[in-house]
Amino acid sequence: MVWLVNKKYSSLLLTEKVLNRKLSKREQELNAAINDYELVTKASNDLIWEYDIAKDELKWHYGYRELFGYEDDVIMTGAFWKMERIHPDDRKNAIEVFRKLVDGQKLTWKTEYRYVCNDGGYKYVSDRGYVIRNEHKEALRLLGAMQDIDQEKNYSNLLEAQNEKLKEIAWLNSHEIRRPLSNVAGLVPIIKSNLTDGTDLVQLIDLLETSVKELDEAVLKMNDQTNTSFK
Repeated sequence: MVWLVNKKYSSLLLTEKVLNRKLSKREQELNAAINDYELVTKASNDLIWEYDIAKDELKWHYGYRELFGYEDDVIMTGAFWKMERIHPDDRKNAIEVFRKLVDGQKLTWKTEYRYVCNDGGYKYVSDRGYVIRNEHKEALRLLGAMQDIDQEKNYSNLLEAQNEKLKEIAWLNSHEIRRPLSNVAGLVPIIKSNLTDGTDLVQLIDLLETSVKELDEAVLKMNDQTNTSFK
């Protein structure tokens, strides 16, 4: 009986040692992957972050101070899913992206949002990374890299705003200017055919003057829109 117990106990110890070795090896591989990832992202000026799902721990690695003004190598607990430092207008979408990522089976992601800096301002960032999953495809950790795209995004938004202004100018050109111009073009032959009638001629000239005034105002309005677009 004692022999059987000792044998079973020895078997359990052996199993535990094997599991510990596997866990240790996996941890070493993970740490090596993180170190390699950091070296690559340092060369590309990316900010590294790591989220341990089971522990609910978010760790910011190299680049957090440089990009946002916060301390590097900070561990935050219970903060990931709140995403309080993401712009309120972008927060709901960001939470949904990562919820679907963790609940699904994808291994990579890429998304964009605005992140608050230590001085209160916001920066546009591109966030991409890799999901570490176990043999059951369950998400264990997220390894992310943020890249500052603020300058490019603001320039893109500026171009978009200018394009909207140009559309307004095109609308003015096709409607506001053509209408009085069409009136003027229509009045000219009428005036020519009524040169002998003084009363009608005065009325026609008044209409012509009104159309010219409207045309002048439309041109001024278009000029104002153009100047505003390219300031």
